[in-house]
Formats: sequence, structure tokens, C-alpha cells
Amino acid sequence: MVLTFILTIAGCASTKNVGLEDSLKAPSSLDAGATLRAANADAG
Repeated sequence: MVLTFILTIAGCASTKNVGLEDSLKAPSSLDAGATLRAANADAG
């Protein structure tokens, strides 16, 4: 039963178009503030 579940999940998971980044992003270039402001605006 557990093996069937694991194989089902593995069959559904797809790694299509998922790959490693060609370079690392500088932490200072990431702006979480803009994302949080957008989420807060959508929430209410």
C-alpha cells in the first residue's frame, strides 16, 4: 500500500522545465518588501 502511494506520487511529480540557475542571485537584489506589500493589498 505504501509503495503504491509512493509510486503514484512519484508518477505525478514532474520536473519538466525545472533546472538549476545559471548564476546565483545577489541577496541584496531580492525585494521581499514589494511582495509583502502586494499580498497585503490583495488581502484587504
